[in-house]
Amino acid sequence: MSKRVAVFFYGSFMRPEVMAQAGFVPDTVQVAQLHGHDICLDPHANVFPSPMHSVYGIVVRISHAELDRMYGSQGIGSFLPEAVLVTLADGRWLPAMCYMPPSRNNQPADQAYLARLVEAAELRGLPRDYILRLQSYAR
Repeated sequence: MSKRVAVFFYGSFMRPEVMAQAGFVPDTVQVAQLHGHDICLDPHANVFPSPMHSVYGIVVRISHAELDRMYGSQGIGSFLPEAVLVTLADGRWLPAMCYMPPSRNNQPADQAYLARLVEAAELRGLPRDYILRLQSYAR
């Protein structure tokens, strides 16, 4: 079995069918919070440093080969891994990797993508106020 690392997903990869398309089915999925960052949809989900905010998502354990397949898929775009600390639902801190874009795109939110992101956030049980914040990107 390949070594698995903790990774924080906050966008499309929270959706089970998107993970499955890359051949990945997580053993466990944990809701987590990334402090000191905010999310924008420009046109898809990106996170960036912001001391007054936090982003919710999920943590999974995944191999580097699986990550290469997921982030190497056509249409994913450019994301770079960064080391972060997330807080799990039970209050424990966990070191994880988080893939972030090298820059923001400053484009309007893709509304179809936003609808799928909100659906994934609801499926994963992210906090209601965070889901409302995502919905604020709707036109």
